[in-house]
Amino acid sequence: MALRFQVACFLVGLMGLSTSPAWGQPHAGDSPSQNMIGMGVNVRHFGYDVSLWREHSKMPLGPQKKSLNFITAPLNTRNFQSISLGIIKDPREIKVLNERLSGSKPFVIEKIKHSICAHIGIGKVYVISERQSRSDLGLQITVAGQIPLNYSWPLYIWWYQPAPLTDGYVSVAYDPKIHNVALVGGNASYSEGFADGYITPGVGASMSFTAEWGSYRNASNRLSVGLSADKFVKNLPIWHRSEMNRNFFPALFVTFAAGFESKSKSTQRP
Repeated sequence: MALRFQVACFLVGLMGLSTSPAWGQPHAGDSPSQNMIGMGVNVRHFGYDVSLWREHSKMPLGPQKKSLNFITAPLNTRNFQSISLGIIKDPREIKVLNERLSGSKPFVIEKIKHSICAHIGIGKVYVISERQSRSDLGLQITVAGQIPLNYSWPLYIWWYQPAPLTDGYVSVAYDPKIHNVALVGGNASYSEGFADGYITPGVGASMSFTAEWGSYRNASNRLSVGLSADKFVKNLPIWHRSEMNRNFFPALFVTFAAGFESKSKSTQRP
C-alpha cells in the first residue's frame, strides 16, 4: 500500500508539471504566455536529488505583444513549479569495513533505514536582470514553498552465521541490539525491504540565487546557490538511537540545471 501511494504521488506531481492550459490550443484574444522547462541536479548538505522544473508567465497585451521570446521579454516575475526525487544522507554517516570477515563490504554502524525524498515545489522567480543575448548573463532569485514526502524502509545487512560446514552470510534487517558489529559483513541490496517502508510528509521552503547563460537565446544553462529547510511531522528513523534522529533538515545547496523555451498561448475557457 505504501509503495503504491508513493508511486501515485510521484505520477500526480509529474503530470502537474507536464500538463497546463498553456499547452492547449490558443484562442483568439488570449494573452501570449511563455514556458521554460528543464532538468537539474541538486547537491544538498543532506544528500542530493534530480529535479524537473517549469517557469511560466503571461505577457501583457499592448506594445510588448510582439516580444515573444522568453529570455528577452520584459517580465519582472515568473511562476515556478518543480518536482524532485533524491536521497537524504545524514552527514554523520561514516562507513566502516569489517576486516575480520572475508569478502566483507563497507557499512554504516547503527544506521537502520534508507530514505528517499520527493519534493513538490511552487513559488516565484524574481528577475534581477534579463539575458538579452547569447553573451549576456541573467540573474534571478527564486523563492518557493515545498512539500517533502520522505519514504523510509529497513536497511538490510549481510549477517555472518558461524556453524560447522554451513557457515556463511544471510540477509537480515539490521538491528544493532541483536547484531554484533563483529559479524556484519556489509550492506545487502539497497532495494531489499523496499515494500516494507512508509511515507513521512512535511513542509519546507527554499530560496536561491541563480545565474543563467547559454549558447542559444531559447536555451538556458543555470547555476544556483541557495538555502532550504524541511520539517517533517515526526523524526525520520534513520538511526537506531532515537536521540540521533531529527525532523528538521536545514541545508545549503548548489544546483546545476538546463532548460529550454516553449512558446505558447494561454488557454481561456468560457
